[in-house]
Amino acid sequence: MLGKPITLRARWMSTTLPQPGQFLCSGARARNAYEIVEVRVTGRGPLGWYRLALKCNRWPKQKVPEFATVHPWRWDKRSRA
Repeated sequence: MLGKPITLRARWMSTTLPQPGQFLCSGARARNAYEIVEVRVTGRGPLGWYRLALKCNRWPKQKVPEFATVHPWRWDKRSRA
């Protein structure tokens, strides 16, 4: 784990929400993975997806346990309002 927990925002299309203890990773070339510590649903989108605030700990990708559940994740490039 590196540093203090950070909050990541996500749009989640699946009806099965991520759980604490699972990981997010943005792809094969990613250097870091993010261990989910807390999941908050902050809203629903027009097509039924969830808006989430995920409190996460950052890990070096190579240190993620082999047996861990790792969800694919993309950075949300929305601009700040």
